[in-house]
Amino acid sequence: MARLILTLNDQLLKDIPLSRETLTIGRKPDNDIHLDNHAVSGYHAQVITLLNDSFIEDLGSTNGTWVNGVRIRKRALQEGDEINIHHYRLRFTHQTGPVKTLTPDNLEKTMIVRMDALGLPQTQADAGMEKAVRKIETTPAPAGETRRTGTRPEPAGTPAPHHAPRSAAAATPAPQPATAGTGTLRILSGPNAGRSLELVKNLTTLGRPGVQVAAITKRAQGYVLVRVDAGASGESPKVNDQPIGNQARLLKHGDIIDIAGIRMEFVTK
Repeated sequence: MARLILTLNDQLLKDIPLSRETLTIGRKPDNDIHLDNHAVSGYHAQVITLLNDSFIEDLGSTNGTWVNGVRIRKRALQEGDEINIHHYRLRFTHQTGPVKTLTPDNLEKTMIVRMDALGLPQTQADAGMEKAVRKIETTPAPAGETRRTGTRPEPAGTPAPHHAPRSAAAATPAPQPATAGTGTLRILSGPNAGRSLELVKNLTTLGRPGVQVAAITKRAQGYVLVRVDAGASGESPKVNDQPIGNQARLLKHGDIIDIAGIRMEFVTK
């Protein structure tokens, strides 16, 4: 039987079986799914179930009903669809058993199974990523990133080399970007729109095998995005709508990333 998993701020509130033909959602207490918040209309939306098919319909609400990040009037529901009403989320599923908490590990696996991007399963990623990491470490540093070369400062009194003197500005090392806190991806499109993925691993793989795969690595200088597999299209991931090509890209707070058609915002906190 189909059901809706109701959460608020990623906390499970209720598991609702769609056992009736019509379930109403709204702020008023007589709704089948009561959402007690003034941003929710009195009778906000309804879910209609006919045999094996379910539909979500907005009932003229003030703030709208959203499915996978898109505002809708009426829409057929598919496995994994996420309905957003204000801060409430209702995930549509036919699966049975206990509800899994969304973590970086099972988010990757869930998304790749649903072909929505965000993650090669770890069992597939490990072997191929070893080579990718070594390649990343040998590629030129992204703009604004400097490498530790291990050279020592010359002792005082050492004669200057015979070349044109550098200006004081040129002699001053370029400032490195701030990297305070943990990086997080806020998913802006697709079935997981509105969710966040903390980049707690040193290496996080993102994408769809055969379509487009990228990796984000955590370095001393910050988080770096690099293309791993361009897929059949040969296209690279984009940052702020610009393809990154074969170059590693140092990410900045607020960057918009596009991988395999899924848009995400990179933030640090």
